[in-house]
Amino acid sequence: PSAAPATSTEPGPFKIKVDVVDGVPEGDGRVVVERGTEIELTVTADTSDEVHMHFYDFKVDVTPTDAAIIRFVADVPGIYEIEMENSHLILLELEVR
Repeated sequence: PSAAPATSTEPGPFKIKVDVVDGVPEGDGRVVVERGTEIELTVTADTSDEVHMHFYDFKVDVTPTDAAIIRFVADVPGIYEIEMENSHLILLELEVR
C-alpha cells in the first residue's frame, strides 16, 4: 500500500525520531515526504553505532548518551534506507516524492 506524504503543522523542519532499544527500532518503518522538505532525523540507541543514510551518504555516530541528529533537505526523489551501519539494522525507509 502507498503511504500518504507526511505533513507537519509545526514550524521548522519535519521531525522524524527513531529509538533503538535492544536492537529493535521503534518508530515508523517508512516515512513519506514531498521533495524539498527540510528534515530533522533524530536517532537514539542503547548501543554505540553509526547511523548511515544511503544515497545522501550522511554518517553520524550514536551512543547511549548521545543521539545522532541529521538535518538536510530531501531534494532528490526516491526511497532511501537509513540504517545502523555496523549492525546492519534498517531503521526506516525515507520516501521522497
